[in-house]
This record gives sequence, C-alpha cells and structure tokens, in this order.
Amino acid sequence: MQIQSNRRVTSIPAAMAALTLSITFTITEAYAASNEELAQRIAALEQQLKLQQTEVGTTDKKQVDAPLYPSVKLFGYAQFGATFGSAATPHQFAFDRVRLGAKGNINEKIGYRVMLELLKLNSPARGNTTAEGLLDAMLTYKVMPGMKLSAGQFKTPFSMAYTTSASKLDVIGFGMATNVSLDRAVGLMASGRDLLDSGLGYDIGIFNAGTRATGTSYSAGTLGHDDMVTGRLLFDGFNKGVHLEAGAAHAGVTGGLAYAAGFAALRLRYQPLEVKAEYLMGRQGTRRTAVVYGQLLATVLEHYELVGKWERTHLTDTGVNLTADNLILGINAALYPDKPQRARMQLNYVIASRDAKSLGTLVAFKKGYTDNQFKLQIQAGF
Repeated sequence: MQIQSNRRVTSIPAAMAALTLSITFTITEAYAASNEELAQRIAALEQQLKLQQTEVGTTDKKQVDAPLYPSVKLFGYAQFGATFGSAATPHQFAFDRVRLGAKGNINEKIGYRVMLELLKLNSPARGNTTAEGLLDAMLTYKVMPGMKLSAGQFKTPFSMAYTTSASKLDVIGFGMATNVSLDRAVGLMASGRDLLDSGLGYDIGIFNAGTRATGTSYSAGTLGHDDMVTGRLLFDGFNKGVHLEAGAAHAGVTGGLAYAAGFAALRLRYQPLEVKAEYLMGRQGTRRTAVVYGQLLATVLEHYELVGKWERTHLTDTGVNLTADNLILGINAALYPDKPQRARMQLNYVIASRDAKSLGTLVAFKKGYTDNQFKLQIQAGF
C-alpha cells in the first residue's frame, strides 16, 4: 500500500510538469503563430501601401502628361534674301517670306492650323481660293487609326517638292516642279499614315477647280461647276531611309479641256548622304509640260550641308518645243544646330542653260532661273 501511495505522489508532480510543459508549448506555438501572422499582415499592408503610392504617382504623372485642351502653338519664320549677278536684277535685297501661324487641338480628335503670309495681306483672292495672304486655314478630325479628315484651305497633295515646307527646302526656292504641281486650294481631304505598321500612307482630296500657282500648266476651271481631284500614295521604310511617293491629279474645265497630271518621287537617306529625285508631267490639250530633277546632299562637319541640284523643264505645244535647264550648287549653314530651321543661312550659285531665257514667257514654262546668279538667304523662325 505504501508503495502504491508513493507512486501516486510521484506521478502527480510528473503530471503537473507535463501539463505545464504542454501549456507552455501551446502558448509559445500560439505566440509564434501570432507573430508570423502579424508579420504577414504587416507585409500585406506595406505591399498595399506601395501599390496605392504607385497608383497615386501614376495618376499624378498622367495628370501632368495629359494634354490640355484647347491647345495652341504659335510658329513663324522670316526669309531674307539677296540676289547678285542676275542680268535682270544685278543686285537686290528682299524678303522672300514672312509667315506667322498658329496650330493646336480643340480636343483629342479635332485640330486646327492657320498660317498667314504677311507680305501678301493686301493681295486679293485669285484662282477660287481666299486672299493670298491667308495660306492655310484648316480643321482636322481623326476619324479612326489610319484616317484623318481635313477641311479648309491647304496645300494640295501633289509633288514631293511642293509639299515640303518652304522653311525646310534644301536649296532656295521650290524650283521647276511648280511648273506642273498644283497650289493651295479649298476643299476636303482624307489622309492616313503608317497603315497597320506597314509604312504605307495616302492622301486624297477634292477641291475647288482653280489654283493660285502662277507657274502651273493648268488653266483654271469654273467655281461651282468644276472640281479638282488629287491624291498620292506614300511609303516610308528602313528607318525612314527610303521614301517613295506617286500621285495624280485631274481638274475639269467647263467649256474647255481638262488638266491631268502625275508624278513619282523618291528620297534615299544614308548618313551623311541624301538623294532626291522626282518626275512630273502635266497635260492640257496639246500643251504638255514635263519636269525632272535630281539632287544630292551631303552633311559635313555636322552643321553644314553641300547640295547639288539639277532640274529641267520641257514644254511642247503647237509650234512650241522648249527645254530649260538649271544647275544649282549650294551650301547650307545651321546657325542653330539643334533645330536648323530656326536659324540658318543658304548660299546658292545657279547656272541656267538651253532655253532658260524663255522661262516666264509661256504658261507651264514660268518657274526656274533665266540666267546665272548668286543667291543668299537667311532664315530665322520659332
């Protein structure tokens, strides 16, 4: 009996120790679990805070980067020129262009552009367009990716040379291409660029019959009776190292013969060289005018360009067969290297040959230089 009693006494402390150990283990485990859960919750809260901060930062950035509507950007440039050695004008100073404009967006789909030629503000309208001082006045609407509509007065989409901005010409003046190309007109145009990332683009428009170009082959139609339709296809590829375009135009003439024209052009760029070439042909009745030019430009010493351009106009008509050549050698100096169009100087020497002295005497045979001369142009813009 005594032995059993001793065993019971001995078993009680052991049981108490076991119970204490069990409770301690349970509390420790619970405490550890609580710590782990707390750590997880803290980590989750920190992650959520980071996400919220990121979202706030992104929202703030979007608010900063988001365009404000309506927007407006002013632009303009002046070109001051001088001519030396011409038989007609041995030396002369004059402004070639003084232009001021504004462009921007009304909302994400609607845009606008207005540009004035300050030298011609008092010149009346001609060729079924506005006063000559108003060059561009247009609204644009982005219908969908790959289609934008333009309405108003602007350059017709014909000729690579003519559709180049006057502030970005490689030599002084547009040259003989304007013996065939059409000028600004009032109408509607649909455009698209880089369709489906293919590099292909298009312009097609319908305009009032008539043109302001003094050198065109086209004898204007009648406003309200005749239309002018013109368009072109474009391709840009190889990181814009290759540019191709071709187009056509047709203008009706009530009581007369329609004018039809076409062109094809290319531009190849491989630094420091650039090659341009274009062929244009216009026909109205028996009168036919063909223009071709080729140009080579080389960039030297980063801020200078050496340019050589040869161009020819050939006119045939009843009893008429004339060919005029111009060779232009030039150098361009960028006075504002980051953006050359803001300030630059161009110096050209022109060699006129064959029937060049007859230029300006006949329709479709007006644009070009009639004799040898030096030309200087200084451009500044913003």
